[in-house]
Amino acid sequence: MAEAIWTRGEPLPEWSDTRIQSAHDLILETTGEAYSPERLRMLPLNPEFGNWVLEYEGEMIGLLWAMGLSKTRCRVLAFCVAPEHQGDGHGTEGWRCFAEAARSQGQTNIQLEVRQSNDTAIGMYGRRGLRPVGRVVGFYGGKDGWLMLGPNRTQ
Repeated sequence: MAEAIWTRGEPLPEWSDTRIQSAHDLILETTGEAYSPERLRMLPLNPEFGNWVLEYEGEMIGLLWAMGLSKTRCRVLAFCVAPEHQGDGHGTEGWRCFAEAARSQGQTNIQLEVRQSNDTAIGMYGRRGLRPVGRVVGFYGGKDGWLMLGPNRTQ
């Protein structure tokens, strides 16, 4: 059986319509966020650390996208693993790939937004030192989220 592996993704403008649609569907399924494929294609991902894709048997089952905000802070724009592949350590491994690559580029702080009801993700981010620093009202289909900020660390 094939192993799921995180790899750097190609630049989003180069993604086929089918691949962008797969990313759209994965984000919608896992976060409830609906972005048009055209908007996804324009995200300003950092090419050095911000474009990771998890594939299994030729299918995209996860992604982690991030952008630089400053010389030392980056923002995770999307981080998801398909529900049927959660709980197998894929999120931990994806975060490690991203965090190490970001650290190598001087990114010592990470910020992100997460739905307040997503206890699993909040717990994972908390174990890595991120803490809620603000509330994002109505961001997730009318549901509130947390703005989280913390150091760039894998554990």
